[in-house]
Amino acid sequence: SSSPEVYWKFNEGDLGTEVIWGMRGENSYTEKFYWLFKGGIEKNTMPIYDRGLELLEQHILKEMEKHSFETAGAVDYGGGYYLYQTVSSKIQEIEEKMNEMFPAIVDYMAKNNIEAAGKPFTLNHKWDEENNTAMFSACIPVKERVITTGDVLTGYLEPQKTFKTIFKGDYKFANEAWEAAYNGLVAQGFTEIEGAEPFEFYIVGPKDTKNPAKWVTEIYIPIK
Repeated sequence: SSSPEVYWKFNEGDLGTEVIWGMRGENSYTEKFYWLFKGGIEKNTMPIYDRGLELLEQHILKEMEKHSFETAGAVDYGGGYYLYQTVSSKIQEIEEKMNEMFPAIVDYMAKNNIEAAGKPFTLNHKWDEENNTAMFSACIPVKERVITTGDVLTGYLEPQKTFKTIFKGDYKFANEAWEAAYNGLVAQGFTEIEGAEPFEFYIVGPKDTKNPAKWVTEIYIPIK
């Protein structure tokens, strides 16, 4: 009789993915019993199990690396009010700063009973690769102008014509995504407004799913 076929099954849930490892085949129960126990679980199943885990890890890592940049083209961004904090930092410290600023704004909103009117975004004021510095704001949209106190301020993003790119994947591919956004803009014959401030919205992020391949970021570049 032939050896049974080993299979993997994945059940996605709120807390993660359940992985089921099993066997199937045309062998009778007695044959399966013999194959497993008389032949030795160690001898028969462990090499397959180990190799399976190795392949599973390779597959998961490959899936997590998936990313794409989709050009949505010219769109009229509606604008609106937002709460924000601004900071200047080294480029490699941006993520660390964002992880401090967004929770501070969320906390302020919770304490003052203010509802978010959309997904969080960052507004890029200056990007200086030569000096390795960036100046940006962490922002959360709100329905109306809020009179704020303390270190959380209210801003207004003007309605404007923008070039939109949808970036799916890990934030480590962000530089490539922005490059693709600018290339797409030029390819479609648009011109960026000099001195304008591009922004990006975090539609799906680490708080929504641990799988970075499923993160969705929308990039908007103001155009003439």
